[in-house]
Amino acid sequence: MSTHTIVENWRHLGMHTISSKINANLEINENAQNHLKTFKASTTFPIGLPRVAFVLEDIASRKKWINRIDEHYSFNVDKEALSFKSYEHYKMMWPIQDREYVLQSQWEVLDKKYLPTVTFSTKSIQSPQFPLRNDRVRGELYLLQYTLVQITPNKTNIAVEIQVDPKGKMPKLFVNMIQRNWPINTLKSIYLLASEDGEIHRGLIDKMR
Repeated sequence: MSTHTIVENWRHLGMHTISSKINANLEINENAQNHLKTFKASTTFPIGLPRVAFVLEDIASRKKWINRIDEHYSFNVDKEALSFKSYEHYKMMWPIQDREYVLQSQWEVLDKKYLPTVTFSTKSIQSPQFPLRNDRVRGELYLLQYTLVQITPNKTNIAVEIQVDPKGKMPKLFVNMIQRNWPINTLKSIYLLASEDGEIHRGLIDKMR
């Protein structure tokens, strides 16, 4: 899956606190698709890239930092290509119906960069393994992309951008309001978990050599 980036038209929305010593820049892309905005946040973690990458992909880790996720299954995992497909179910509060997504994720090492750089991109796909259900709404993820840049072995610049349509009867204005906060909240959660001692993404390290 090739890396996809929304056409550049970013507008600064301000700085937000990630921790006592870390702030993140929040931006909005006005090139809306189906009246949905794209939001991006970026900052620098005092953490090595392989540790951040592990937290982004590992299922057990994801269940700790992704809000409302109830089920996560990976399938068609290709360790050589660093790609996989997944099914995610999100438990919502009444009266909002539960959401589900079928996704394709791919790591990519960007060779023509001055500093070691990787992307982790995810988008919605269709799969006969997970047909539509009456008790859940199938959302569509147009773009979720993390860009990691290794500043030093213990310092990583991270940017995340997202454009998603949860479908159903939720007004697009309400969706945009929720998604505005998502990149900052996500970086906070990733930072807290990645700051703990833990495993690193060894497969990605091999690809970066």
